[in-house]
Amino acid sequence: MASNKATRLTLLCSARTTWARQAIFGGAGEIENSEIGKLARLKSELTAGIASVSCGPDFASKSTAGYLGKRAQTEPLLADLDYGSWTGRSLASVAETEPQALALWLSDPAAKPHGGESLAELYSRSRKWLHGMMNAGGHHLAVTSQAVCRAVVLNTLDAPEASFWLIDIPHLTISSLTSDGHRWSVRTAGCPVMR
Repeated sequence: MASNKATRLTLLCSARTTWARQAIFGGAGEIENSEIGKLARLKSELTAGIASVSCGPDFASKSTAGYLGKRAQTEPLLADLDYGSWTGRSLASVAETEPQALALWLSDPAAKPHGGESLAELYSRSRKWLHGMMNAGGHHLAVTSQAVCRAVVLNTLDAPEASFWLIDIPHLTISSLTSDGHRWSVRTAGCPVMR
């Protein structure tokens, strides 16, 4: 039975890494220096009044959360998409050597030609996490990847998995959701933290 506890959820998209700048699959590399400066300026704004901070176990999410100066609980359901054999490879390289596989992955949410995780599986995993947060009460911050942020917002809107590529979530932007204990609503998606 759902409670009447109001829950506010702020998703912070992880900082851009050197891998992201080079369009390399996976969240490794180093956090870019310009992103570290932004995080230092955003630290108090992002963590004021927060009941909990959680983050995905991937490098970019954990590193981003670390710069906020709050202890973050690692949450496996917030892990970045598993890119399987494409992890560490650039988009250009995959497009050149596996063009049909890439085209399939971009057009079919159930496809996982890299042997990792499909977008449909990510969608389902993020829905499970979102459901678990429904009655948490208070304001919670979650630091995670662009892929997870997209999937959470689309789940909230009950949008089809095929909509995944139609929403843009830039690095170090927030998506804000609220729950009344019965359903989630999107307040913002992919918005800069500072105006």
